[in-house]
Amino acid sequence: MLLKTFLKTILLFSSLFSFSQNDSFLGIQAGPNLSFIRGNIEANSNNGGVAFSFGSSYELFLKDNFSLIANINYSKNNVRRSFSSIGWLDLTDPTFGNGKKVVIKNNFKYLDLILLSRIYLGNGNKFFINTGGFLSKFINHTEIADGHTNRTDTNRYFRDFNTGITLGFGTNFQLKNLNKISLELRANHGFTNISKIQMIDDGKLKISSLNLIINYSFKLNKNTEGSTK
Repeated sequence: MLLKTFLKTILLFSSLFSFSQNDSFLGIQAGPNLSFIRGNIEANSNNGGVAFSFGSSYELFLKDNFSLIANINYSKNNVRRSFSSIGWLDLTDPTFGNGKKVVIKNNFKYLDLILLSRIYLGNGNKFFINTGGFLSKFINHTEIADGHTNRTDTNRYFRDFNTGITLGFGTNFQLKNLNKISLELRANHGFTNISKIQMIDDGKLKISSLNLIINYSFKLNKNTEGSTK
């Protein structure tokens, strides 16, 4: 479903391109992320975890300093929590009561569709800011307790989709072949309660991430003059 939506978006952008003959770029991107969960007392006690995302991008310029962007990414989001084993609930665990530090890691994997508007600033469109939203399709969840993967199927506890807003800023470097490299700091702020089960104190479970993205984009119409030339 998400891939079909992305392809439809690309077709829409392509139709706009064929009408306007403005610059367009197709790119690949990747980078690390730092993720957080929130919405209830237990979720708020987790620390951010480092993971990664990678995917593709399509950018269509509507004006010299304004463009529309579509991304489709595979993203892994990690959060972690540590506590003394005095609080470990499994009384048969040999570490129970010895004060050993126990680390619980939760890994969430998503396929993300991100739609953005971008405004370029400065001489030669050196800098930019993004704003938009995302729709993420849940892939799976794993829980790792003190290095041991939980064999229980936890996927049934989570909703199929997450939605939210995206904000970012960055800079790009124009290459002699008219392609470009960009570096962006982007925040994805989830609005959806991703949990199917009731949370403590009637709370929710929401996930957000801070992403450092490196993108290499190929100019599709190098025979035309545009804002990035």
